[in-house]
Amino acid sequence: MTRYLLMTAARNAERTIERTIEAVVSQTVRPLRWVIVSDGSTDRTDDIVLNHAAKHDWIRFIRREKPDDELRRVERAAPGKSAALAEAYATCTDLSFDYVANLDADITCPPEYYERVMAVLDADEAIGIAGGAVRNILPDGKPARGGFYKPDFVAGAVQMFRRACYEEIGGYKPYGHEDCVAALEAKARDWKVKNMLDLVVDHHPPREGYATDLRSKLPTCYYLGNMHYIMREPWWREMPRCIKRCLARPWILGGCAMAAGYVAACLRRETRIPIPKRLPRNASNSE
Repeated sequence: MTRYLLMTAARNAERTIERTIEAVVSQTVRPLRWVIVSDGSTDRTDDIVLNHAAKHDWIRFIRREKPDDELRRVERAAPGKSAALAEAYATCTDLSFDYVANLDADITCPPEYYERVMAVLDADEAIGIAGGAVRNILPDGKPARGGFYKPDFVAGAVQMFRRACYEEIGGYKPYGHEDCVAALEAKARDWKVKNMLDLVVDHHPPREGYATDLRSKLPTCYYLGNMHYIMREPWWREMPRCIKRCLARPWILGGCAMAAGYVAACLRRETRIPIPKRLPRNASNSE
């Protein structure tokens, strides 16, 4: 059976990570190693992970202290997550594995999840990234609107990479939307990206993730505008998106905040993601 490395960056995930760990322990094919990085957590995340690591020798815990500059950034999650996963991967390069997967600390997946994803990757060596669809779950257990069901993209929360693809693109980049950047870079190098729409995992964000108050929604919309600029979205495509966002709660203000984030990033001349060069895969990748 092919072997895979699993990585998780967790920050203040005490309400969700227990279920995530239980889901991985229940997998029909467990990872060769699972490295969980506590990214500056200030709650009980560390204690929960250490408790499970003591029971399973394939679970490893790393504590990462979050730099002050990450705490001050609008896009707080992106640079911290990419740095945490890079640190996790660096501890495992001496191991022999075929695939490397990211799993967010608020995801639960069916027991056969990784077995099925690896079967798809095994069947087609041209696939560089694979994974299932993601549905959002409300705190009361009911499905919520949204989710991730794009057939040619995989949500970063559950992305599994062929090791050669992951190393060729250099892992996750700290730009925000790191999962989309990874998929775009993989495609630019002729790797396929496959979302298994019939394999669904559940996303359990914290309760405040569903709030509709201005304190939670407006910063998020502003952040998205920032990230769309960094992702090189053209203004003529961003502005209709902002207008559409005005039709959802909080009415008008959400779209204005998104537009403001885009314009502010433009005026600050924020560093934008490099345009991926369309290159054929290295000959070594097919060996």
